[in-house]
Amino acid sequence: MYKAAGFELGMSHELITVDAARVILDDCRYDGQRALRPRQVDYLAEIMREGIFMPFTIIVLYRVTGTGKRYLLDGLHRLTAVVKANTAQYFWIHSIVGEVGPEEVFITYDMNAARTQMDFLRSLGTFDGAKLGSVPAGAVASAMKTIIDEGTFHNIHHPKMLAKSIVKWMPYFNRYAKSIQGGPMGKSLTTSAYATAGAITFKAMPEMALSFWSGIAQDDGLSRNDPRKRLVDMLRDSESIIHTVGSSGVIWRLRFVAYFWNKHIEGEEVRRSPSLKHIPENAAFNGTGRTFEMQGG
Repeated sequence: MYKAAGFELGMSHELITVDAARVILDDCRYDGQRALRPRQVDYLAEIMREGIFMPFTIIVLYRVTGTGKRYLLDGLHRLTAVVKANTAQYFWIHSIVGEVGPEEVFITYDMNAARTQMDFLRSLGTFDGAKLGSVPAGAVASAMKTIIDEGTFHNIHHPKMLAKSIVKWMPYFNRYAKSIQGGPMGKSLTTSAYATAGAITFKAMPEMALSFWSGIAQDDGLSRNDPRKRLVDMLRDSESIIHTVGSSGVIWRLRFVAYFWNKHIEGEEVRRSPSLKHIPENAAFNGTGRTFEMQGG
């Protein structure tokens, strides 16, 4: 073992038997681990049976010093394939020992691997796909980057800070997703801009947010000049500026959402759909303390 960045690290080349693989899978499984892909397991098991599996791939195990509990960071598919193929295989075993929780290591380990955004959110143990319904994981991940400081989001040297920030925000994404489920306009509200606005408004003003977002999603009985109805009209009109901003970015859409949100909480009517010149340059959501600024003027 040697120490680096507060962790103890070790490496050994070992033969992993079928029984040993079962023990690791049973005792070291982390509930936030990415979902098992059966086709990948089948492929690996097949090449193991044929004797052409490379014996130099790495299995990564992480142990928390406080509890002594071990977690499988990398190697779920390969160890499952060992059991399925019923044949022992050699692996390099990379052992990591540290004080932080497993979720803080899972979201930063092997950042360049082909992990999906769903894998990333699931690793935190807070992503509830059933609650989020049709809100894509990619939209939530993008919204996270908007809400959380961009540098913090991408800085793998501060996993604890990142994990705590994301864990803090996930309940508000869940509430937002629940508020728009089942409504005819719900699908239009599943992109990252609306998920961003939904999370910050539910965090600051949950009752007002529920009224705002469920009213837009349901589009039932809203008066013509209700700010929510005006936003619905813009969402329905494919030629409206909300759609034509195209690749201009999340902040452009947030400017419009903030405009309608502010009118809603102030109890004001909107007698005509606004043009871009009537929209404040920065997206300031009253009552939330959050302002999203346009970059580059």
